[in-house]
Amino acid sequence: MLNFNENINLIVKNYKGTESIKNGNLFKISGLYYTSGIENLISDVNSVNSLSKNINKFIHGNWGEICKEDIIENEERLKEGNMLLGSYKINDKKIWIIADSTNIPQERKITVLLPSEY
Repeated sequence: MLNFNENINLIVKNYKGTESIKNGNLFKISGLYYTSGIENLISDVNSVNSLSKNINKFIHGNWGEICKEDIIENEERLKEGNMLLGSYKINDKKIWIIADSTNIPQERKITVLLPSEY
C-alpha cells in the first residue's frame, strides 16, 4: 500500500497555486483538502493517478458525471465566484470535487470527498 500522505502531498504540490492564466486553468487553487474516505480509497498508483487526472479535469472545466442542469449551474457559479461541483469515479466509487470561493477573486479551495461525507 502506498503512503497516502506522501502521494497526496505530490498532488497538492502539483496543483496548489496554479495560475488561472497558465495551462487553461479556470481558477487558482489556494488549497487542496481531502476527507478520510478519500484517504481510504487511494490505495495504489492507479488511484493516485486517477485522482490527479480528475482534479486536472475539474480545474479545466470538465465537471465529470453531472447532469446538464448542474453543468449550466457550474458555468454560472464560475462567473459569480460561487461553489463548483464535479463528480468522478475512482476504483468504481463516486467521488466529488468541490471548489469553494475564497476572499481572493479567481481563487478557490478544493475539497475531494465521497458523496456520503457531504
